[in-house]
Amino acid sequence: MKTFLPAVASLGLALALPFSLQAQDTAPPVVAAEESAHAHLVAVMSPDALHEASFANTVSELRRFYMENPDFVLLDKECPGLIDNIFEKSEDEMREYHWAEANAIRSLMLDLVTEYLTEEHAREGAALYGTPLGQKVIIAAGQNQNLQNTMESAIENKGGEVDRTAFDRDQRATTSKVLRTLTRAEIEEFGRLAMGSKFLPAFQRLNPLIQQRKFELLNSDRLSAYETRMQAAMQDAMNSHIEACN
Repeated sequence: MKTFLPAVASLGLALALPFSLQAQDTAPPVVAAEESAHAHLVAVMSPDALHEASFANTVSELRRFYMENPDFVLLDKECPGLIDNIFEKSEDEMREYHWAEANAIRSLMLDLVTEYLTEEHAREGAALYGTPLGQKVIIAAGQNQNLQNTMESAIENKGGEVDRTAFDRDQRATTSKVLRTLTRAEIEEFGRLAMGSKFLPAFQRLNPLIQQRKFELLNSDRLSAYETRMQAAMQDAMNSHIEACN
């Protein structure tokens, strides 16, 4: 993504977090028997439920961002319902972009864990994060994803690129928001489940490289075709609403 905000939808921050929480219990993902240990790990750590939560959160954050933008506030005053119409008419294209990015993140994640983690690490990680508490840990990152710094950076930079400082600030803010949702008992329980884990230290060593690859994806043109369709849908929705209003 180089020019438009919804491309920040699915950063997959759960992969960087040792703890997080979902509001309701979640069953572990069903994984095909023939999947490799590393593919199983990625399926557990990047389930569809994570990306659905991330999509809903991102749409909410973007809508709030538009509502706080003076230019759009004035346009919405002149043509009531403009912002709602933009999001309603472009939802399909936003979702298409979101899932293209989610799958790109899964792909890079699989490449990295296959290269840097052993099968024992992968099986242990899948067992840990496949528990109900582990899935709460994963999905909460999507539900609590902070995007403010990323969006502001994309707007401020002429080419639409996101600064690494902004990317890192949002990750830290997300981690803090997620941790605040945990009870002391849940933190203690997760610590008990992870006690003696060989996976967590190995994954923490790998995590800086994962974040670097995700950051590179964020600023790449890899998903430009999806971005173009999404931008066109949003622009068409805005133009048609203004024409109808006038």
